[in-house]
Amino acid sequence: MIRKWMAGACLLVAALPAHALKLEGFTIKQVVIGNDYPAIHVKFDRAADNWLVVTNDLVKVQVKYEITVKAAYALRPDSTVTVDLDGMVKEVPLLSNSSGYGEFHTGTVTFSRAGNALKEIRAAALATCQLIRGNGGLPSKEHRIPKTFVSTAIADTSTTAPAFTEATASANTIVRVDLVCDRDPDWHQPIEPPGLGVATERTSFRPISIEVFLTTFQNQVTHPTPGTSCKKLQVKVRIETSKVGQLSYKLWRQPGEARARTKFVDFHDSGPFKGRFVLEEVFVDTFDATTYVQYMAETAANPFGVSTQWKDIHIQCTGPGGGGFTGGGSSGGSEPPAKPGFKAPTPVPPPPPVPANKKTPPRAPPG
Repeated sequence: MIRKWMAGACLLVAALPAHALKLEGFTIKQVVIGNDYPAIHVKFDRAADNWLVVTNDLVKVQVKYEITVKAAYALRPDSTVTVDLDGMVKEVPLLSNSSGYGEFHTGTVTFSRAGNALKEIRAAALATCQLIRGNGGLPSKEHRIPKTFVSTAIADTSTTAPAFTEATASANTIVRVDLVCDRDPDWHQPIEPPGLGVATERTSFRPISIEVFLTTFQNQVTHPTPGTSCKKLQVKVRIETSKVGQLSYKLWRQPGEARARTKFVDFHDSGPFKGRFVLEEVFVDTFDATTYVQYMAETAANPFGVSTQWKDIHIQCTGPGGGGFTGGGSSGGSEPPAKPGFKAPTPVPPPPPVPANKKTPPRAPPG
C-alpha cells in the first residue's frame, strides 16, 4: 500500500492499465450543525491583565468525505481514507460491498480534543486574544473571531483483482474554528497593578504629561526618485498617566494627516520608566521631497487632556528631486494651507538687484 501524503486539492492517481482501479471525485468538507461552528476558549488572567489560559473544553470538528471508486473487482479490506487536522490523524476503512464497476463511498470523520491540547489552533487563539487586548479590547465582553485551518485527506486503495492494482488520491478543505476570548464578569477598569509594592495614586485615571521627539539618522534614507535621498523621520510619542488604563490620543502632522490611537497604558517594573505608568510609541515618516513639517500630540479629554506645543523640523532631500513639498502641499511648490497652530516657515527674501549703471564696490581684503 502507498502511504505517502500529497499536497494540493487535485486528484493524484497512479498510472494504471486500462480497466484497473480508478478513484474519482474525491472531496472532503466540514460538517456544521446549524450555525454552531466549533470553538476554542481563552480565559482572561486578571493578574497578567491579558487572555492567557486556553480552557480544556472539547473542540469538536467533523469532516465528511466522498469518493467514487471504479474497478473491475472489489476493494481490499485494508483500503482506507486518512484525514488530518492540526496534527490529529484519523484513519477509517474504505470497504467495498460490491464487485460492480462503479461504487460511491461517503463517511464522516470526527475530531475531538481539549482546546489546551491542540497545537496550531491553540497558538492562533492565544495570539488573536492577546492582539485584541494590545489594541485596547476589554474583557467586559466576549470577543469571537472566526479562523480557518486546512484539513487534508488521503485515500489509499487496492483491489482484489488477480493482477494486483492500487491507487491513491488526496484532497483538502478549509475548516472554520471560532477563537473565543471569554468575558470576565468580575473584571473592572482600571486594574491596580498587583503585588508591585508601589503606592499607586488613588485618584481616577488621567494623563499627566505628553511629549513628542523628532529624530533623523544619517544612514536611514529613502530614494523616491533615482539619485534623490530623503532622510526618514522617527517620531516618538511618550505619555505618562496616573495609573494603568486605556488612553486615546492624536498625533497631528502639518502638512499631512492626524493619527488617532487607543492604547492601554501599563505599569513598568523595570527599564527606564521603572515605577511609572508610561506609554511610548514610535512612528517612522518618509518623504519624497524637501519638507518643512510640524507635529503636535494631544490626549482625549477624560475628563481633561494634555497636549504638546507644535514641534517643527526641516527634512532636506538631496539630488534632482529634492525640492518642493511632500503630500499635503499644493502643486507648484506653494506652501500648504495653514491650520490653527501651524507656523509656516518665513521665506528668506532675495538680495536687491544691482543697478546696471552702478558698479559693485570691491570687498575689503581679509584681516
